[in-house]
Amino acid sequence: MNKGFVAEIFSVPLAALRRRRADRRAAESLYAAAMDQARQPVFYASWGVPDTPAGRLEMLLLHVFLIWNRIEDQAGHDRRLGQFLFDSTFRNLDISLRNMGIGDLSVPRHVKRAMKAFKGRALAYRAALAADDQGALTATLRRNVYGADSPAADAGAPALAGYTAACAISLSAQSGDRIRQGYVVFGDHENDTEKQNRADTRMVA
Repeated sequence: MNKGFVAEIFSVPLAALRRRRADRRAAESLYAAAMDQARQPVFYASWGVPDTPAGRLEMLLLHVFLIWNRIEDQAGHDRRLGQFLFDSTFRNLDISLRNMGIGDLSVPRHVKRAMKAFKGRALAYRAALAADDQGALTATLRRNVYGADSPAADAGAPALAGYTAACAISLSAQSGDRIRQGYVVFGDHENDTEKQNRADTRMVA
């Protein structure tokens, strides 16, 4: 049998397996970037996002959405990477809930509820960003992050909406190849060097 033919047969699945593993590693790094950014004090200290498990979860879901949205918008995007990011997010949420002492029987219910919340928010945020509708984005963030009756939302929600739109623009300009490798930088109050150093540190770790 032709040795070149045999090598070709086995090279395809092996290459696919390597690509799959690389995508999983990239998704974990992208999740870590979202988690890192969600912890930034400005959201809680300056913009009034509730500094509670629910408020921090909202910030995590928002930043995971921003990365997922960038992947979806990329020409010829790899849906597998977006799916791996989704899987990584909720796998880590499952672990976090268990570490918080949530009962084993309750964890799947909490995770399922968070998945449903993410999907609903992703549709609403994506529609508002696509329409460049700052009012709709502000209203959606106010409802989801702050709650309808929160006094902090009056000033905080517009600021968070502006930040979210700026992040989406910043992410759209970033290299698709870098994102597929797990590198991502959010728009925030750091200078470009500080932001890139944080991204590089996550990849080394």
